[in-house]
Amino acid sequence: LVYGPDTNKAEEALRKMGQLLGLEASRPDNDFGTGPDVLWRAPEHKAGVALEAKTNKKDDSQYRKKDDVGQFHDHVQWLQKTYPDEAFRKVIVGKKLRVSEDANPPQDLCVITLDQFQNVAARLEELYQYVEAVSKSDDVEVCVERGLNSLGLAFPNCVDALESSLVVDLNVVEPPSASAGD
Repeated sequence: LVYGPDTNKAEEALRKMGQLLGLEASRPDNDFGTGPDVLWRAPEHKAGVALEAKTNKKDDSQYRKKDDVGQFHDHVQWLQKTYPDEAFRKVIVGKKLRVSEDANPPQDLCVITLDQFQNVAARLEELYQYVEAVSKSDDVEVCVERGLNSLGLAFPNCVDALESSLVVDLNVVEPPSASAGD
């Protein structure tokens, strides 16, 4: 879960994290050539989270209409077709960057920075230490459920509690530059 040119490692780490949270976690873009980078599903809730890793962006870059925001519109269509009865949170995992002014992001698309997911990973480690310390062979499931709830790792709280920014709020219009003759 680090920023850098190899987004594949971050995507796989996010998939594994979803799995450790007890969610159905997959990598549709990797497995099918379409869909979000990572998908966390909680079928019992008829809900999930579509995660698009943009962990390779530089500090001075922006989320672009075609490469980043437009890609999410395609993911939304794929999700609606593949899971028509489920609702998905839409998340770009990356830096809080400007969004190009010509982009029209979904109103509910948000950016969550990697440090938020690193925090979830640390709490997952606490969960496993807790379960190892207090569970007996016949009550592991109960201990895991208690730990998930007490550490804020149960779905959907594990996502809802993360600090996020709506992409529409990052869509900054540049003021026109003054002409040389003004």
